[in-house]
Amino acid sequence: MADIKELIRRNVEIEGLLKVLLERGSLDAKSLLAEKFAEYQSLFNELLAEPGEAASEATAEAVESTGTALAAEAQHTEVKDQEAVEEEVDDETDAATEAIERGAAKGDFHNTALLKAFTLNDKFRFIRDVFGGNEAEFSDTLDVLASMDSSAEATDYLLSDMMLDRENPAVAEFLGIVCRNMPC
Repeated sequence: MADIKELIRRNVEIEGLLKVLLERGSLDAKSLLAEKFAEYQSLFNELLAEPGEAASEATAEAVESTGTALAAEAQHTEVKDQEAVEEEVDDETDAATEAIERGAAKGDFHNTALLKAFTLNDKFRFIRDVFGGNEAEFSDTLDVLASMDSSAEATDYLLSDMMLDRENPAVAEFLGIVCRNMPC
């Protein structure tokens, strides 16, 4: 049976790549997303298979038909107008910002030391220099990082999934703070 923790980790990777696509439209991210999704789908099929058996054709067909139905539904769904989306992001950003500034998020984060590690100046600098001015992406990234088990996993997520540039001095400083405030 597929390891559920591995499925969750892969889901986080896919989420990060979707955010990269949304913000930057990177072709590299798109091809990496296709690869990661295929791996995720394979692990998911293993999870749905009976113990000791390979994924059955019925399970594979069910997963495929679900994916097809979701794709069709996504094509027919209207996109919310820009003001509504911005209002939602602002509301989420305000809540996340308050949690970061307090240094804890009432149990939402596993690693509150990571949240306390960023000064207000750090926060503004990294939002500007690493996340392109997107405060919501900064907050979401911290949320994801705080739930990770090690600094190696966090570094892999930031460099591979989010495709941050290790050569960028601001990214290097951000990675340094993250690594100092997470378990090895």
